[in-house]
Amino acid sequence: MSRNNTVQVLLLIILGLSLIGIAALFAPALYNRFVYDDFCTAASVQSQSFGQYILHEYTGWTGRFSYIISAGLAALAGPRFAALLPFLLVLAWFGALVWCVLPVLKRLSVKPAFLYAAALSGFTLTVLFHSLPNFFESVIWETGAINYTLPLVFFTVVVGLFLRAWFNEQRVPLLPVLLLVLISGGFSEVFGLIQIVLFACLCVFLFLNKTQGTKRQFSFGVFAAFITAVLVFLVVYAAPGNAVRQAASSHPEPAAFAQLPWLILRATLVEFYSYLIHARFWILPHFFLPFAFGFSWNALSQTPEKTSQENPKKLFRAILWIGLSTFGLAVVAAFPSAYIQWDAPVARSMILFFAFFIPAAGFCSFLLGRMLASAQYKKIPTQRFDIQAKALLTLAILLFTAGVVASAVTSIQLLPVQQEYAQAWDARDQELRLLQVQGVKHVQVSALTNAYGYSDLNEDPKNWVNRCAARYYGFETIERTN
Repeated sequence: MSRNNTVQVLLLIILGLSLIGIAALFAPALYNRFVYDDFCTAASVQSQSFGQYILHEYTGWTGRFSYIISAGLAALAGPRFAALLPFLLVLAWFGALVWCVLPVLKRLSVKPAFLYAAALSGFTLTVLFHSLPNFFESVIWETGAINYTLPLVFFTVVVGLFLRAWFNEQRVPLLPVLLLVLISGGFSEVFGLIQIVLFACLCVFLFLNKTQGTKRQFSFGVFAAFITAVLVFLVVYAAPGNAVRQAASSHPEPAAFAQLPWLILRATLVEFYSYLIHARFWILPHFFLPFAFGFSWNALSQTPEKTSQENPKKLFRAILWIGLSTFGLAVVAAFPSAYIQWDAPVARSMILFFAFFIPAAGFCSFLLGRMLASAQYKKIPTQRFDIQAKALLTLAILLFTAGVVASAVTSIQLLPVQQEYAQAWDARDQELRLLQVQGVKHVQVSALTNAYGYSDLNEDPKNWVNRCAARYYGFETIERTN
C-alpha cells in the first residue's frame, strides 16, 4: 500500500471512530426532555409576549441577552426540541470546525486537506466531549447547551472568517463577523471575557508585527471585533438582573480584591484538575494520537528526510508559548467565577475553557512527536524509523478504539433507561395538561429521574424547580409523591 493510501486509511479510521464515539455519547439525548431551568424559561416565555419576556429576564435575572433570546425560542419549540438541540449543535460545530481549519491545512499543503480537516475536527470533539466535567449540563441539557456550547459554534465561524481573510489577503467581512461576535459574547460572562482577551492579544500581535497594506485592513477588522466584544461584555455585565442573581447566590457580594489573586489561582488549578479526574482514560488517546502523528508526520508526507531538518529549539519554543497562552486563558476563564462567586467555574461552564485547552494540548503533543522524531531519525536507519512510526500509530489507534468501544458500551446501557424516562415524561406531561384543563390547582405527581441521574422535581413543593414546573403547567403547586 502506498503512503498516500495509508494516510487516507488512517484518517478514515480516525474519522469513523470519532463519529461512532460522538454518536454513542449523543444517542441517549434522543430522549431528552425539560428539566430544571427549562421549566422556568418555558413558563416565563409562554406567560407574556416575547419582548416582555426578554425585558423581564434582562432586568430581573441575567444580562446574557443571547442566551435569553435563544433559550426563549427553544422553549417555545417545546420539550421535544430538547431532544433535537444537542444533535443540531454537534452537527453545526463539526461542520464549522471542518470549514475553519480547512484553509490552514491547505496553506500548509496538507493532502488530502478535507479528510485531514474532518478527522481532526471529529477527533477534537470526541476527546472534548469525553473529557467534560459535566457532559449532560454542558451539551445535552437545553439550558446548559445554549449557554455554553452554542457560543463556541458561533465563535468557530468567526475564527474561520478571519483565517480566510488572512490567507486570501482579503478584507474581513465586517458585518457577519461583528454580528457573530455580538451574538457569541451575549451568552455568558466567561465566554465574553475570553473573547475580549483573544481579540486583544491578536491586536497586540498585529501591532508589534507592523502589518501593512491588505494586512492593515485585517488588523482593522480584528480591532473592530475587539471593540464589539468589549461593548457586548458591558451590556451583559451592566444588566440590572445580575444584581438579583447575585443576591440570590451564596455570595451576595463579589470577592474582595485582596482575596482575588488566591481565588483566581485556585479556580485556575481546579480547571486543570477537573480535566485530569474526568478525562481519565481519554488522556491517553488525547495525547498519544497527536504525538504519533507528529512522530510520523514527514514519513507520512513521503519526505522522511525532512525529519532530521526539524529545529528542536523552535518546536520547544512553540510548545512553551502555547502552554503559557493556554494557562493564561485558563486564568481568564476562572476570573468571572472567582470574582462573582468566590469559587471555580461551575462544571458545566468548563467546556468554554476545554474547547481551547483540548486542541492546544493535542497540538503540543504533535510538536513533541516531531521533536522526538528529529532526534531518533539522526540515530537510527530510515527503515527502523518507519517501523517505529507505524508501531506508534497502531498503538495510538488501538487506544482511541478502546475509548470509543467503552463509550459505546456505556451508551447501550444508558439508552433504554433514557428511553423509559422519556416515555414516562410524555405520559406525565399529558396527565398534567389534562388536570390543568379540568381546573385542578394542586397536584401530586411522581418525580422522574433521567439516565444522567437528574430528577425533575424536588421533595419540597416550594422549591424553585417545583414552582417553575407549576407555572409551566398552570398549577398553584406541584408536589412530589416519591
